[in-house]
Amino acid sequence: STSPVALMRKAYLKLSLVVHPDKCKHECATKAFQVVVRAFEHLSEPEIVPDKVQKGKDKQKEISRSNQGCFRTRVRCPRCKEPWNERGLEGNPDYFYNFLMEGLRSFTCSTCLCLFGCMTALHECPHCRKPFEYSPADYHRK
Repeated sequence: STSPVALMRKAYLKLSLVVHPDKCKHECATKAFQVVVRAFEHLSEPEIVPDKVQKGKDKQKEISRSNQGCFRTRVRCPRCKEPWNERGLEGNPDYFYNFLMEGLRSFTCSTCLCLFGCMTALHECPHCRKPFEYSPADYHRK
């Protein structure tokens, strides 16, 4: 059974190959590709919940999540399969894990110099060590 996020990503990759401006020579290919990219980004964003209404008409939004009951997954480089940021070779502080998992930043593997982010990295379950598909939207779900 494949997760809905994995199915959505697979469909996005197939569609992006069809409408990519390098593959499709239609005059609106660039616009179509940008629409597909924006749609995928919008659908894969973390859930954002409205917060209390502040003074005036402005509403502030924040991400609703706590770390209680969460486990740190093992992240591996997609090219050489080496664990990321476990041996301290990268020199990254612990909070860089959050940046990677939220899709805020990409990192370079210290072994093979491959640049990767949360969507391209290999993720393993912290309990059984089996690989699974990951999306930044999963970071905000229990």
